[in-house]
Amino acid sequence: MTDSSPNDSARPALPGLKRYLTGFALALVLTLIPFGLVATGALPPTETLLVIAGAAVVQILVHLRFFLHLGVTTTPAKHCWPSPLPRS
Repeated sequence: MTDSSPNDSARPALPGLKRYLTGFALALVLTLIPFGLVATGALPPTETLLVIAGAAVVQILVHLRFFLHLGVTTTPAKHCWPSPLPRS
């Protein structure tokens, strides 16, 4: 028998779960802010639309980063398809 327990903290049970939960929390907040502003009428309509548009843009970035795993770094050349053209 081994002495390993199911609650071994050295190895996470689901790698990447923290990343998904962070993305989910950010997406939830970025959804609730516009809904709250519209429901309460806390801002004038023009400013509310600007906040909604800003939250939408940030929400797109959150989805790209946390759920689609698209970052701002470029792909290294070794992972690109071979090209008949010489490298510069």
